[in-house]
Amino acid sequence: MKTYIYGIAIILAALFGTQVVSAQEATEVQPAPTSAEIRAKIEERRAETEKKRNEYKKEFEQKKIELQDKRVEVKKEVELKRMEVKEFASSTRMEVKEKREEMRKNASSTRAEPSAEKKAQAAAKLKERIAKTSEQLNKAVDRLNESANKVSARLDSFAEKGVDVTAARTGLEAARAKIVSADSAADAVAQVPASSDDPRASLESLKTATDNARKVIREAHEAIVMVIKNLKPAVGTATTTSTQ
Repeated sequence: MKTYIYGIAIILAALFGTQVVSAQEATEVQPAPTSAEIRAKIEERRAETEKKRNEYKKEFEQKKIELQDKRVEVKKEVELKRMEVKEFASSTRMEVKEKREEMRKNASSTRAEPSAEKKAQAAAKLKERIAKTSEQLNKAVDRLNESANKVSARLDSFAEKGVDVTAARTGLEAARAKIVSADSAADAVAQVPASSDDPRASLESLKTATDNARKVIREAHEAIVMVIKNLKPAVGTATTTSTQ
């Protein structure tokens, strides 16, 4: 029995002894690193940091170059597009200009060469205008003849009363000569041809003849007015003499 107890005690002692040794080993303090080891660690970390920085810088420069290349490519594409748009706009303007010129030429040729039907219509309208203008001028000449006849009758009446109407009769004869010229000018208007081949020329001829007829009619009218105006002093003198 004692031997058994003694054996257990030995086993327990061996177990506890091993644990104590392990605890002591665990609690042993590691030796502090030397300054050389610290500097080595610092240099190692510094080298790693420098390496990473250089790698980042190299990567950044590479991306910068790629970005610049892309900018150049984009700029070239933009310039190319701009040139294409400019060329397209220029060609479009040229086409529009050519179409306008073509339309202008067509319109000009159309105006220059009217159809036979349009020429006939223009000639018919011109003929109506000639007839109407001639009628108006002839009526004006008729009114001048009526005025001249009334003045002549008045001169005869004044002559019977002893008024000297010699100068007035001379002026009236000159006015009648102008009336004859006005009548001829009105006839010239009626003789203007209404040509269907060249209606513009006929229209110009009508305008010239009408202006001339109106001018002569106006001169004849002024001549009659002067006869009446110059007669008033003679009538006044005769009236005063007869009263005395």
